[in-house]
Amino acid sequence: MKWVFDKYKEGQLSAAWLESIVITLVPLGVGFLFFPEDPFLIHAQFPWLWLATVLVALRYDIGFSILSVTLVATVFTIAQKLGYVAPEFPKVFFFGGLMLAMLCGQFRSIWGDRLRRATQLSDHATERLEQISRSYYVLRLSHDRMEQNLITKPVTLRGALTDLRRLLSLHGGELTPDNAKRFLSLLSQYCTLEGASLHLVKGKDLEETPIATIGQTSDFNRNDELVNRALEKGATSYHAINELTVEEKSRYLVVTPLIVSDGKLLGLLLIEKMPFLSLNRENLQVLGVLLGYFADQVYAARSASSILTAYPDCPPEFAAETLKLARMKKDFNIEGALVSIGMMPDPRREEVFARLQRLQRGLDYLWRTTSGDVEMIVTLMPFAGRVSVEGYLARISLTVKNDFDMKFDSPVFKIRSALITDDDVMRLFKEITVEELHDL
Repeated sequence: MKWVFDKYKEGQLSAAWLESIVITLVPLGVGFLFFPEDPFLIHAQFPWLWLATVLVALRYDIGFSILSVTLVATVFTIAQKLGYVAPEFPKVFFFGGLMLAMLCGQFRSIWGDRLRRATQLSDHATERLEQISRSYYVLRLSHDRMEQNLITKPVTLRGALTDLRRLLSLHGGELTPDNAKRFLSLLSQYCTLEGASLHLVKGKDLEETPIATIGQTSDFNRNDELVNRALEKGATSYHAINELTVEEKSRYLVVTPLIVSDGKLLGLLLIEKMPFLSLNRENLQVLGVLLGYFADQVYAARSASSILTAYPDCPPEFAAETLKLARMKKDFNIEGALVSIGMMPDPRREEVFARLQRLQRGLDYLWRTTSGDVEMIVTLMPFAGRVSVEGYLARISLTVKNDFDMKFDSPVFKIRSALITDDDVMRLFKEITVEELHDL
C-alpha cells in the first residue's frame, strides 16, 4: 500500500478514489440499462463485469481492487433488497472476481515498486552525470584561464567557488546578500557582466526585490517575455538579432535560471548590460554551467545543514547525497555504503591518498578530513552493497601493495565501512569518522 501513501502525500488520493468508483459503477449502469434481466452478467459466457475491477487493480493497487469488488457486492446487495436480482448470493461468482482482482492488484503493486525503483536509479544516475559534467566544465574552464588571468585575475575559479561553498555551509545553504554579491562578482569577472540582478524563488513565484545586483539595473518586470520563456523552458533565454520582431521587446539581454541538477528552480539571473562581443554562445554556456554548479552547491548545503553543522569540513554535496541515499534505501531498498580509510603519519601519506583519490568510481563522492594525527578519506558509494565494498577494498589494497609495498592490515591504516541501512545519517557519520577510528 506504499503507492497509496505516496499518492496521499502528493494530494492525488481523492482522484484515485473517484476514478476507481466511476470505473466500477459505469459497467454496472450499462448492465442495468441494457440487460435488466441479468445486470451483473452472472449468467453470461464471460464475466465481463470483472474487467472494470481488473482495470482498477492494474491502474492503481490491490487496495483499490478490493474497494472495487466491495462496491460491486454492495450494489448487488442493494439490488437484492429492491428485487432487481435473484435472492441467492452468487458466492462463486464474487469469490472468483475477488481472487482475480487481488492477483491483478498484487501484480501491479510488485511491478509498480520495481518501476519506481528503476526510475529512481535512472534519475539519480542522470542527476549525478549532470553534476559531474558541470564539475568537469568548471575544472576545464579554470585550467584554461588560469595562466592568462594570473596577473589581472589572481583568484582562480576553483578557489573562488571553494570559498563560496564554505560561506554557504556556514549559513546553512541560505543565500545571503553577501555570498550572492560575491557570486555575481565572480560571474562578472569570468563572463564580463556589466549590469545584472539575481532574484530568488519564494514559494512558487520570484521575489521582485533582487538579493544582489551588480552595475546599474532597473526594476523587475515579471511579465517580460524573456523571463517567461526562461521559466517555461528552464534554460537560458536571449533574443537573437535575426529572430527579433517588432512586437518582441525585452529590457533584458539574457535571462538564465539558477536551477539544480534535479530540475528544482532556485532563482533567475537577469542580465541587462554586457559587452556586445561577450554575447556569444560560448560565454553563455560558461554562464549557465557556473550558475548550475552554484545552484547544486546551494541546494546541497541547504538540504544537509544539520550534518554540516556537526561536520563543517564535510563537502555539502557529500552530506546531501548521503541523506538522499538514506531515503532511497528506506523507500526503494536501493543500497549505498560509506568506506573510510584512515592513515597515521607516514612520509608517503600524501602520495597514497593522491593515488586513492584517482581510484574512485565515477559515481563516488570523496571527503578528506583530519583529526589529530589521523588523516582519512571517506568514500560514499551509491548503489553499492557489501560485495561492492569488499571488491573496492580489495582493489585499492592491491594497488597500495603494488605501488607502495604497504598492506592495509598494518598499524598505519585504519579501515572501516558501513552500509546505509536507515535514515539515521548522523549515527553513520559517527561510526565512520576519524574519532571512532582511534578505537580500532
